[in-house]
This record gives sequence, structure tokens and C-alpha cells, in this order.
Amino acid sequence: MRIAIIEDDYSMRQILVKIIQSIDSGIIIDEFESGSEFLHQVQVRDVMNCEGDVPRGWDCAISDVLLPGATGLEIGQNIKSGDNYPNIPLMFVTGMSDQSSIGQIEEYGLILTKPYSIRTAKYMLTRWLDDVLNKSDIIL
Repeated sequence: MRIAIIEDDYSMRQILVKIIQSIDSGIIIDEFESGSEFLHQVQVRDVMNCEGDVPRGWDCAISDVLLPGATGLEIGQNIKSGDNYPNIPLMFVTGMSDQSSIGQIEEYGLILTKPYSIRTAKYMLTRWLDDVLNKSDIIL
């Protein structure tokens, strides 16, 4: 399994990496600091179709909502539109509490709200990754 983590805060990104590695040390994790960098790589990998030195795309992605370049909402809109992007499961991490903003994001994927405990995050990520692997509907 290959996962993309899109988070501009290095500390938060490393927490997610460590949680995922504790779930399964065999998961390949690619890290991105901006939404635009991730979206560019999604297109490159999809076009190259796993040829040459370009690794295959991701099975799923975890993204912060407030990012430089492209926001988590823009990532969700692009991925779920199907236009030039493969449709992959998304999870969003956010400290936002505004229900209308959360409702917009929820349309594109699961939400893990900050602050979160390591235990809660590990539980949610374990269930979500299991559902992604089994290609089932995600129910938490």
C-alpha cells in the first residue's frame, strides 16, 4: 500500500507518519508540503502510468485542509472530479470547527479533527486503511 500525506506542518506530518508506521511498517508513505505539489505529482504519475522511474500512484491520501498552493478542499474537488485525476480515497485533518466548512470538506472524504489523541487517530486510520485495502465503503 502507498499513501500520500499532504501537510505543511512538519511536526504534524511526522505524527501521521509515525501512527501509520505503527499500524503497518510495510506501508510506503510519500510526504508533500503543499497541495499543488501533490496534485502535480498525481497527474505525473497517472500520465506516466508507472513507467520508468516514476513510482505508481497512491492507494489513498491524507491531507490537511489549510495548505499552501492548493487547499484540501481543492484537492478533494480535483480528485473526485475524475478529470485528469485518479479517484482515490481521501482523509482530511483539520482544526476547523465551522460546520459549513467541515460540511464542504466531508463531501470529499473522511475528517479527523485536531486536536486529536494518538489513540483516536490510530483507531480511525486503522479502520480507514482496512476499508481502503478491502475497497469497501468506509464506515467508522
